[in-house]
Amino acid sequence: MASGADAPAALAPTADDSGDSALPQQDQRIIDAALVTVFVVLYAFVFFIFTFFNVALVACVLRIFDGVPAGLGYGLGVAVQRLPAIIGWSLIVALVGMALKIIESRGSIFTRYLAIFGSIAWGLATFFVFPIMVAENQGPIRSIRGSVSLIKGVWGKFIVVNIGTRSLLGLSLFLIGGSAMLFASLTTQNNVMTSGRDVAILFTVFPGLAVIALLCISAISTIAHVALYYYAREKQAPPPYDDVVLQNAIRPKRA
Repeated sequence: MASGADAPAALAPTADDSGDSALPQQDQRIIDAALVTVFVVLYAFVFFIFTFFNVALVACVLRIFDGVPAGLGYGLGVAVQRLPAIIGWSLIVALVGMALKIIESRGSIFTRYLAIFGSIAWGLATFFVFPIMVAENQGPIRSIRGSVSLIKGVWGKFIVVNIGTRSLLGLSLFLIGGSAMLFASLTTQNNVMTSGRDVAILFTVFPGLAVIALLCISAISTIAHVALYYYAREKQAPPPYDDVVLQNAIRPKRA
């Protein structure tokens, strides 16, 4: 039988026990770091694809605004020439997106509003990044600086964006989602779809329409950004836009 003097020694953690308790914490830190790295890499890859084709579209639109025909080959060629800037921009966006997600995940009302305002500020600061990257052959950092300088110099520090592409996207997705729900309700009997064709339509056609709507509205938004950049650079609206429309698209905030 162990004496009373021996009991504390028996209950005290050994070196092996403390090592075992510290090991899971170290493993968790490694796992967290790995997850963050995977998130950044995947987000950067997805945004790289998005940026590459947006740069190609911007190149074509700028060339057409200058009165010169431009095809898909020309736009892709410009995007290939801008690959270093596109890669750098994709990494920056991934890091900023991760930082905003971390801030938002803190859970407090303050951090949520901070993430929202940070996202808005980031969107405004990078409004003209793609056109500057293409037209002026600048890297991502200088493109951001040029975007901020261009907005402040032409329309003032406080600006209100009036282009309703997000509203248009929300309306399109609402209509497509509502149509999908209506289709499902009309083709369902006893909560079960009786036709494999109906199931295929529900899970292929409607998601496909949503993707097409997203791509089309994204292209419209990009073209509008290029038109605003052209107006700010040339001090005149490209056809078929009107000067008054572009002036009102981003205007100084009234006191």
